Parts: sequence; C-alpha cells; structure tokens
Amino acid sequence: RRRRLRGSGIVMPFQVSGTKKGGMPVTVEKRPKGKVATVIGNVRGDKAELLAMVKAAVGAGGSVAGHDSVEIQGDHAAKIQQLLLRHQDRTGHATMKGVAGLKPKPEKPEPREEESRARREEKVRSAEVLAQQKQRRVEARQRAVREAVNAKVESTRHFHVYANMMKTWRYWDQNWDALREMHDRHVRDLDEAARAGRGRGITSILDAEVDGVAAAPEPRKSPESA
Repeated sequence: RRRRLRGSGIVMPFQVSGTKKGGMPVTVEKRPKGKVATVIGNVRGDKAELLAMVKAAVGAGGSVAGHDSVEIQGDHAAKIQQLLLRHQDRTGHATMKGVAGLKPKPEKPEPREEESRARREEKVRSAEVLAQQKQRRVEARQRAVREAVNAKVESTRHFHVYANMMKTWRYWDQNWDALREMHDRHVRDLDEAARAGRGRGITSILDAEVDGVAAAPEPRKSPESA
C-alpha cells in the first residue's frame, strides 16, 4: 500500500503538508451535540496508517475523512502535532512538508573572546606594519633628494670624470690611447684659463670649480680632439 511520493524520491507511508502560511494542518472542529474533533489535513499517501498511529498514541477513535484528511475524536491538536514531529525526527523521513520552523537555520556561533581579541590585534599589527613601510618609503625619497641636492659635481681635472665625459661626446673618435694625453692638455688649459682670469676657459659643463674657486657659468665648448 505504500507508494513513492511524486518528486520526493523516497518511499514512505504518508506525508502531511503545511498550510499556505506554513502552519501545521491540525485543527479542532466542532461537531453536533457539543462534541469536537481534531482534523489532520493535507495528508498524502497511506492515510489509514497515519490514522492507526494517531489513534494508538492518543487513545481515541477516528476515521479517514475525505481524500486528504484524517479525523480523530476529541481535542488532541497539541499531542498530534508533537507526534508528527517526533515521527519525522525518529524515522528521518519527510513526514512533514512545508511547515515553517521544521529546519531552523543553524545559529552562527559567536566567536570566542580570545579569537576576537586575536583578530583585532592582528588588524592593529597589520596597520602598524603598513604605516612603518610607508614611513620608510617617505624617508628613502627624502634621503635621495638630499643626497642629490648636496652632491658635489666632480671636476674634469679627475681623469675618470674626463673619460666619462668623453664617452658621452659623439664626436670623439674613441682613440683610447690618446685619452691620457688629451686629459693632460685639458688640465693645462684649465690652469692657464685660471691664471689668465678667463673663468672656466675650455672645459666641460661637468667642472664645478677651478683650483677650489667656483667658476662662473660659460657656454659649453666642445672638448679638444686628439
């Protein structure tokens, strides 16, 4: 007599569906001569088995009423509701369907105080680390600016400075053998210009001073060729 309920995929003797508002379809109705009856509505499946179970539980008579209802003599609404819920919990079958509150959402456990404090401390540490990293970047930029401002340009009297200058001059023939002689002649020209009071004379824009005295800016002149 049992059948597979449509859409459920589960074989069970009966199933009681909730009302449109999600309530339990168990009501108490008045009958003639002052009597009352408890009616279980929206019953699908084997109503006779549901009737037998309820009659045995409440100790009262009853009958199948209509195509989807079971009627029990007397007011047993609260006991029948608890019986249906216990039956679902005990068997694991969906005895009740569409009834609000059958599967309450699991309460989200409140985080422990220790975990909350640990998370807050971690956020604070992260913020402090980010602030320290930002401060270090700012200090590094400021230090680079100070070094650039305070850097003293080396004079082409130094051979390595003169050599680097010549490497950037596109008209030089890259004659490295003659570079030392060219540098010596360049230094002599600087000395003669200084003695004659001609400022920087034939020199490069890289010269910062001549004999320790700052030179007046002059238009750039091409270095001597070998």
